[in-house]
Amino acid sequence: MNPRRPPKLVAAVFIMRLVERGYLDLNDRPQDWIATWPIASEDALYPITLAQLMSFTSGLTVEPPCRTDANSDLGTCVISIANSNTGNGIIPGSQFF
Repeated sequence: MNPRRPPKLVAAVFIMRLVERGYLDLNDRPQDWIATWPIASEDALYPITLAQLMSFTSGLTVEPPCRTDANSDLGTCVISIANSNTGNGIIPGSQFF
């Protein structure tokens, strides 16, 4: 386990607390919060929501090496995940991964 990244359950609890308190909404999209989100509006992945990210139905199926690299920067890795999945043609909500 990477000490800089919380386990998925812990992260989910924190995210849901932010939703509960009104800071986030399950319909929020990455581009609402990440100014450098690289997935363009014409890409099938563009409408990804926080709910889909949390339920593993976002359409992001390619996991770049940064996911398991303890020295990778979280923000850079998030952008790398998006870039690795751009153009995959998967519609968010259409499959579990």
